[in-house]
Amino acid sequence: MIQGLSVVASRRRRGAEVFATELAGRLGEHDVELEVVAMAAHEPSPDDLPIEALGRSRLGVDALARLARRARHHDVLVANGSSSLPACAVARTTGGAPFVARSIGDPDAWVGDRLRRARVRWALHRAERVVALWPGAAERLVELHGLEPDRVDVIPNAADAERFTPAPTSAVAGLRHELGIDDGPVVLTVGALSPEKRLDAAIDGVAGVDGARLVVVGDGPLRRELEQRAAAAGAEVRFVGARPDLVPWYRAADVLLLTSRTEGMPGVVIEAGLCGLPVVATDVGGVAEVVEHDRTGAMVGSDPTQGELSEAIRTALSRHDGWGAAATIRCRERFSLTTVAAEWATTLRSAC
Repeated sequence: MIQGLSVVASRRRRGAEVFATELAGRLGEHDVELEVVAMAAHEPSPDDLPIEALGRSRLGVDALARLARRARHHDVLVANGSSSLPACAVARTTGGAPFVARSIGDPDAWVGDRLRRARVRWALHRAERVVALWPGAAERLVELHGLEPDRVDVIPNAADAERFTPAPTSAVAGLRHELGIDDGPVVLTVGALSPEKRLDAAIDGVAGVDGARLVVVGDGPLRRELEQRAAAAGAEVRFVGARPDLVPWYRAADVLLLTSRTEGMPGVVIEAGLCGLPVVATDVGGVAEVVEHDRTGAMVGSDPTQGELSEAIRTALSRHDGWGAAATIRCRERFSLTTVAAEWATTLRSAC
């Protein structure tokens, strides 16, 4: 049995943190016991993940010292994203276990200025293995940081295909009633209300589709500004805040809309596909690895016009049944947590 630590930034219920905890739950089937810990504590929330926080800040002396001590008593560590990467690299250089670095975003977004690029390069070269989410990301990691190609594995993001499933057509009306959603075309967007998600574009795009309403699941600093934008655009938008269980919202919607400026391989796109939702998304990061244009959804440019978004939404609504069924098949075949857990077990054994 391999004993490991999977290190995330915080206890907040975000993509990398949720994936790490769900993966840990599946790896026991492959004789790998992975404990998930967070680098930093924060103001507690009822939706926090039930994991230990090592310190007060991500790179605080207390958190680094505790991780270094814990790392000496495990077989392997996993650094989930750039926030935990330097911490795992420090633990490794002070005699800790080998570690695997998981690149969760677009590698070009990690680069930043020369100092940040040097810091990321230093940390990645101390990893036994580096995991990229799609082939293009693996190639960029090699180019940007001089990694040996045979040290970089490609393992996609994933979701629980047993939990995220389509709702029977007969159940949708009742589900919408429970969630307080009126009849008519429902476009769903899920994520933080922050600049990189570009929800102003989502609001404008839905405003151009007659009869459609936008349901926004998530919270963040731009909520009031976005509410004002919706009122000015004359769009029917409902902000429901962050929700720990997204399954009912996927099942009640007709289309998932993703308008981000930058992404890795977002879990919400996989979850929506498993639930039978076609996706309209900007062509950024690894989104096109999940959404097959004109078969499971519609891809638009990285900086689409309002007209382009509105037209893509109309097309997705008109092809909901066919695209949704194809999305479920594709996501179950390629992005199931069961399949990905087996790939991770192989990588972790290799790192040990």
